[in-house]
Amino acid sequence: MKKTDILFILFLTLVQNIFPQQIIQLGAYNNNPDFVNKYHLNRCLLSTIGGIRFMDVTCLPTPTVAASLPNPLGSFPMAMEVNGNYAYFGGGMTGYFMIADISNMNSPFQTGLISSINGTGYRIAVNGNYAYMPTNADTLHAIDITNKNAPFVVKRLYIGGQGTGVVVNGSYAYVAVNGVGIRVVNISSPSTMSITTTFPGTYSDLVADIPNSRIFASNGSGFNAISISNPTVLSVLFTGTGGGANGKLEYNNGYVFQVGNQNVSAFQVGGSSATYKATFTGTSQEISVSAKDSVFYFSAVSTLYVLKYSQMAVSTGIDNLNEPTLKAVIYPNPSSGIIKIKQEKISDGTFALFNS
Repeated sequence: MKKTDILFILFLTLVQNIFPQQIIQLGAYNNNPDFVNKYHLNRCLLSTIGGIRFMDVTCLPTPTVAASLPNPLGSFPMAMEVNGNYAYFGGGMTGYFMIADISNMNSPFQTGLISSINGTGYRIAVNGNYAYMPTNADTLHAIDITNKNAPFVVKRLYIGGQGTGVVVNGSYAYVAVNGVGIRVVNISSPSTMSITTTFPGTYSDLVADIPNSRIFASNGSGFNAISISNPTVLSVLFTGTGGGANGKLEYNNGYVFQVGNQNVSAFQVGGSSATYKATFTGTSQEISVSAKDSVFYFSAVSTLYVLKYSQMAVSTGIDNLNEPTLKAVIYPNPSSGIIKIKQEKISDGTFALFNS
């Protein structure tokens, strides 16, 4: 191991002892009201009463409206999904299912619409030529989306309660049903789909980690990681608690973000555990979260927040520590008292030390 590599490890360990885990606000779009959001290609699709807005989230600290779509039937969507060049929306106060072409993110347009959906959809899962949307009318809809201009419902399945989340993997759909648990639905033939089994519990949302054959299910105190290796026999792998959150979930790049009561929390997840990291508190009723790596987008009724989970409170410039001219020794490490920095041959160097 090179001396500079050792110095980097020492410095990083010191930083981890000095700086707390935290969530930093990078920017915000103030609008009332905002509802669900979905990140895609430097845009955050945002549901509002005024329409579906495609927010340019590279314009920080104030994201700007780059494009928009009118709300179908005059009703804002409460469910969103993006798959390839298309976005899918489920109706809010009016039940509907809409498809939009977003191949040009600056000029999206509606292609297909179904106005005969039973109830409000809160999640949509797309699998091949079919979309699956549970609603608060106790119904799971299987929708043929082969023709994006003319989607149609091939099956309405009674699921015994309000459907609030859905994940699809292979021949099975996993549906969070309020007051029931997780319905496992065989979708090998979407037009004749049927309930295979039920995993009991109280779950309000689901997100998938398909490569690891598991789903994350939001519950009253946090979330459960649930194995779907055997679709007919689900099992809890571990739980995530500590953020006081129990709402919408997002999984991205080893992190789970969870909406709670006026807050959103970040958890790092491994193969057998979840570690609570930090919580960000908003200013009004919280609705939805989506993410791109450590940057995530948190929509409250009054604001779309652009947030970043970070180990460090400020920029430290640690990327330059591998340069041969930067030679420094920091000791003792860790320390709760005096910290000494020994440096040599640094022509332009600055050390800044911050407490928590």
